[in-house]
Amino acid sequence: MHEVDVAIIGAGPHGLSLAAHLKHLGVEHQVSSTPMSFWRNSMPPGVELKSEGPACDLFDWRNEFS
Repeated sequence: MHEVDVAIIGAGPHGLSLAAHLKHLGVEHQVSSTPMSFWRNSMPPGVELKSEGPACDLFDWRNEFS
């Protein structure tokens, strides 16, 4: 078992954004699951994410993506 400073429970959009922040800051962390696995494995076919733009923003410390 490896000890880390921060454990992130869940690999949805918010957990992944937090992981990006921590990586940028050099904080050792571990994400608990496979990215977006709940959405890919549990949602019925044809269902799409529906959120306003600001609710979907993820951290991009290199500012490479819109």
